[in-house]
Amino acid sequence: MMRRSEWLVRTVLVFLALYGLLAVGTRNHEKFPFFAWDLFSSVPTAHSADYSARLIAADGYSRRLPVYFEQSGVTAGAQEIQGYTALQAFGKAIRSGDKTRTATLRRSFEATYFPGLTRVRYEIVRRTFDIRVRVTCLSCYTQETVVASYTTR
Repeated sequence: MMRRSEWLVRTVLVFLALYGLLAVGTRNHEKFPFFAWDLFSSVPTAHSADYSARLIAADGYSRRLPVYFEQSGVTAGAQEIQGYTALQAFGKAIRSGDKTRTATLRRSFEATYFPGLTRVRYEIVRRTFDIRVRVTCLSCYTQETVVASYTTR
């Protein structure tokens, strides 16, 4: 009967031999998760863009304006993330020219994310930024473009 240490050594040797054979057999066609060096061969673009709502005026809001939705504090933590996601869909609908979807997303966004505020004047802004800079500076944008302006009732 084999001792435990002998069994462990033989298992490791068999594993290494099979792993080596797989490496030779997949030299030109990498198989994730065994050999996936191609994961590191492409560098993402340094520039990205997102959409946000910039509050211009609001009855019932006590902080300094204008302010972007993310810094406004009008919603709590998890709802802020959902609001950000909703703003991405809202901004894309505006840019695509889909008026029906834009109207639906606008009503939904205003009803959900402006609780307790009346007569909110806001802009949907497309913000372009360098992702390397944004790691340390969340409010540093290379370009800000207003794509639409709205006032709630």
